[in-house]
Amino acid sequence: MEPVRAAVLDRRVAEGLCASPELSAALLDRLTLRTRSLAIYAATENIRGLEDRLVALFCHLAERWGHREEGGVVVPIHLTHETLSLLVGARRPSVTTALGRLAQRGILERRTASEWVLHGLPPTVGDEL
Repeated sequence: MEPVRAAVLDRRVAEGLCASPELSAALLDRLTLRTRSLAIYAATENIRGLEDRLVALFCHLAERWGHREEGGVVVPIHLTHETLSLLVGARRPSVTTALGRLAQRGILERRTASEWVLHGLPPTVGDEL
């Protein structure tokens, strides 16, 4: 896991936001991003085929936190197979097997414990992986 910073957004903060429309807008933008991410995670669980679910998840993570390098998009997030299994609604051994198949096919590569590489362009709906 990674360190995180959190803030309590109580009534006092809400009153302060009234005096700062720019801060309110920034907070709403972050809320929108978070809501979108949660919707994508929920939708990912409903995709048929574990490999497809994993690719969809990594496409989302790449869009949000990735950066382009030669041959793919690097996603610098520490994700264990156990954590991935929770995110895609599968058992850990199945995720390990599916990740191995994706690596063999050159779609997804784990460089280090905290760095994944998604190769090529994200597939479109209906494409075979």
